[in-house]
Amino acid sequence: MSEIRRGDDILLVRPVAIKLLRDDGDPRSVARFEQEAQILARLHHPNVVTVFDAGVDGGDRFIVMELVEGPTRRNERRRSRPGWPRRSGSLTDMTSSTET
Repeated sequence: MSEIRRGDDILLVRPVAIKLLRDDGDPRSVARFEQEAQILARLHHPNVVTVFDAGVDGGDRFIVMELVEGPTRRNERRRSRPGWPRRSGSLTDMTSSTET
């Protein structure tokens, strides 16, 4: 699992999102996290955040990316009303509807 925190790029003076991998001792988690960083870095689309950096600092793996302001998914789920359609958060759901 991972967590996302707000941070500041002090060199370029801009806010960023920093995704940190929680160390669960599973090497597969590390491989998936690194693969995610590589895939996101290759994508260029207005609906996909831009990756600025990725790496390891003191044993902690991280991905630094564009910060998108707005409510968190957790807050949106809490606020959504029963019976209202919920947004799909799955990339698979979004891509499967566009395949021809």
